[in-house]
Amino acid sequence: MTANQKDVTQYTCAVFSLVAGIALCYINFLMQGDVTNGVLGMTGMCMSFSGGVFGFSIWVRGKVTEVKDYVDARINKYDKENENDDNKQPGKEPD
Repeated sequence: MTANQKDVTQYTCAVFSLVAGIALCYINFLMQGDVTNGVLGMTGMCMSFSGGVFGFSIWVRGKVTEVKDYVDARINKYDKENENDDNKQPGKEPD
């Protein structure tokens, strides 16, 4: 499973869960005139699941990008330092 397929699967499950929770709430209200505790709890769980899927994936992507930027900056800094050191090594003739 590729990363793109995984994202599509996560988002599809989250959207389906969110729609199912809201639909369940509406159906219960139309049939009984109020929303019972069980339906309200299930709707809350569906919303929590969907929020968790969306929020966690956004947080992970942000952190991964942050780490990549940090590593790239360190590598570039190290390369620049070593580039200057290579030119100053004794016994090595400049180009």
